Amino acid sequence: MVWFSQCGLFQFIEILKAIFLGYIKKHDFKVFGWYRIALGILVILITIVYFIQFIEDTLHFSDIIYTFLELKEVFYSILMIPYFVIS
Repeated sequence: MVWFSQCGLFQFIEILKAIFLGYIKKHDFKVFGWYRIALGILVILITIVYFIQFIEDTLHFSDIIYTFLELKEVFYSILMIPYFVIS
């Protein structure tokens, strides 16, 4: 059963690689650059808004550390979006 799922995963990865390389042969990396820039701006803006909201509520140092740990959990999934996702 495990062998079957590993083979299926390998085939899926090979198909994704073929699609990605086909796209790269016809286009350039501008889409990926703009994707990373937009994602970075979004993360920075949300972090600033969240931090300002936190400052208004409390100014305890231990709470600041906890807030940044919360931000890490919130944005971890956003930051792990693959480079090859094209909308």
